[in-house]
Amino acid sequence: MSSVLDKLTKIEALIQRASFQGEKQAAILAKQRILNAFHQQAQKAIEYKVSFDSPWKKRLFITLCAKYDFSTYRYYRQKYT
Repeated sequence: MSSVLDKLTKIEALIQRASFQGEKQAAILAKQRILNAFHQQAQKAIEYKVSFDSPWKKRLFITLCAKYDFSTYRYYRQKYT
């Protein structure tokens, strides 16, 4: 965490003292890449195990997950669980 903060403070300093527009733009893009990587790492997927006793309930659950942008998946070689 501290290394990310150190990188961001160095990039902020580079943005402030940049003498050329291209140098400033490159520093801003580097800052955005670091922040995006940090946010993606912080938003790791939460895994739930859900089982249903009827196919209708399973289809309803999958439809609701699709509506609210949740991704359903099975692991490799996993058939019915």
